[in-house]
Amino acid sequence: MTSPARPKQSRSLRLYARLLELYPPSFLQRHRAEMLQNFADLEDVAESKAKLGC
Repeated sequence: MTSPARPKQSRSLRLYARLLELYPPSFLQRHRAEMLQNFADLEDVAESKAKLGC
């Protein structure tokens, strides 16, 4: 059986997730999921998108 397909994350969201690693682990434990969801939501409703990288 195959695993369920994960929605593809944008490069911006992946970069933001990496930058969150700069926060202390105790903070991330409580807030990481919410911060990633907020970023994804804002990215979805943004009228313009800046492409990161090639």
